[in-house]
Amino acid sequence: MSQFKIRCSSIGKVMTEPRSKTELLSETAKTYIREQWIADKFGRHKEYTSKAIQKGLANEEEGITMLSLHLNDYLLKNGETKENEFIKGTCDIIKNGIVYDIKCPYDLFTFSKAEVTKDYWWQLQGYCHLFGLTKACLVYVLTDTPASIIENEVRSIIYKMPSIDVDAMEIQAMVTKQLTFDDIDDMDKVKLFYFEHDQEAIKKLKEKHAIASDYYNSLTL
Repeated sequence: MSQFKIRCSSIGKVMTEPRSKTELLSETAKTYIREQWIADKFGRHKEYTSKAIQKGLANEEEGITMLSLHLNDYLLKNGETKENEFIKGTCDIIKNGIVYDIKCPYDLFTFSKAEVTKDYWWQLQGYCHLFGLTKACLVYVLTDTPASIIENEVRSIIYKMPSIDVDAMEIQAMVTKQLTFDDIDDMDKVKLFYFEHDQEAIKKLKEKHAIASDYYNSLTL
């Protein structure tokens, strides 16, 4: 039988409670496990992207730089992937015994509602366990959206209004205003949420992993 390992970024999906008390896994968990099974067995990956994901990937290094300035400390991207018998992952930063994970929200509205979501909490619990740390910090950084994404957004807006006489320069200015933030103080562009590693949560994760592994090994096309 193949060994199923949960990516830290997806632990929250597996830990989602099923709607029915008679079910052991939620539909969200089952969907993720099937996608991982296909990836492991057949080398096909469920591709999913969005403007928000594209920005997050493109701005990761900028986010690390802004966090370094905010903390007045020199931070480097972690390049080490770790795994054990049930999870695997690569955290963003480890510094002074704390694991940091950086999120770059798409716009100011998303940044203003920054919080420790269930999925992010579980992701960082996984990193703490893998890297032997007792404290985590979820970081939201308000970064300017890359020019290429802004251009795509402008083109999309213009394309959706073919029957309306639009001024492309006005659209460009409007989108740029929405997605860049030079007018906001740098100290206000970083939000930090610290929390402790939860050993009891890891025990529950191990129990859920055993159930998920049985489901994983029962799958067929």
